[in-house]
Amino acid sequence: MMPCCRFLIRAVKGASVLLSLVVLLSCASPPFPHNPSLDAELAERSRTEGLAIVTAGPQSGTLPVAYFDRKWERINCCERLGFASVVQGGKSLIAVDGSFPFSMKEIRSLESMDPNVILSRLTPNVFLLDMNGGQRLRYGFRINSAGFIAVSSDERMIAFWGQAGPAPSTGHLEQNKGLLIGSLDSTVLQKIESLPPEERDPNRDKRPETLAWSPDASELAYGNDSNILVYNLRTAVSRSIAKGTNPLWSPDGTTISYRGPNGEAMLIDPSGRSPLQIMQGRKIQHALHWSPDGRYLLLALLNDEGAVPWACLAVYRIEDGALTSIGEPGLSSLDDSGHDWILRPRP
Repeated sequence: MMPCCRFLIRAVKGASVLLSLVVLLSCASPPFPHNPSLDAELAERSRTEGLAIVTAGPQSGTLPVAYFDRKWERINCCERLGFASVVQGGKSLIAVDGSFPFSMKEIRSLESMDPNVILSRLTPNVFLLDMNGGQRLRYGFRINSAGFIAVSSDERMIAFWGQAGPAPSTGHLEQNKGLLIGSLDSTVLQKIESLPPEERDPNRDKRPETLAWSPDASELAYGNDSNILVYNLRTAVSRSIAKGTNPLWSPDGTTISYRGPNGEAMLIDPSGRSPLQIMQGRKIQHALHWSPDGRYLLLALLNDEGAVPWACLAVYRIEDGALTSIGEPGLSSLDDSGHDWILRPRP
């Protein structure tokens, strides 16, 4: 019996017979496949290349790394990090320092503090880290809130939903709010979509929706109001290519993956032509994450046919449609929104 089922049964111990029966029926093994050939291939690539999955996201600090040969590690980042995410390509991390630069005693006396002292503390808080958690670069702007952060594979462009601007310590106090994009070597962030005045982050009460740069960083794929859009930097225009959510760009630039309106796993040409549904008859929870070489997709399969919906992380092989589940199934709150591929060679 699965661990989550044992937990549920303990939770309803002493409850009515009917409730216990519902729990037992919902704990029937969900149809999450295992493919021994794909399992062995992924394990070998973990051993030889360091192919792995990292769990990142808000309030991460220390990032768990799972290799496919059942090995585990942790990337020890700074404890004060409020957000860490994988840079496209899986070889770096982008991180936001979420700590507040004032003590509790200082907070009580902020009104009497010298404004210049306050501004001097509000320094840039966006960092590029290597795969050991070491700081490589510190950028010149300050992010106040952000959902999913996307950095292009060439580490040149950044995009996120949220609020940010030049660090106040530079003497500039202007802030932008919405879907913001910009160059990582600048403090200027351009808004390409607005947020309602009362919102700072559209992902605040739900799983963060993905953003993705094209390989040459000339276009950004994003979702808004259940539409998949692609913004072109040269024309400054967004085009709608499909209905759905959570787009991600393939490493070779030929395909965008996304979740269809009914949970379908979808692939489409960036022009909006030739939509293709993969894994017919199955639903996904969130997104289809491309491996750095474009050979696999990481996803969360959803089984909602029983009394209690189940989910399980899985890997799909592009060339032949092989599908294998990884880890243990869990309740439908499990998804892939905090997971991504990395390449982290082991000693």
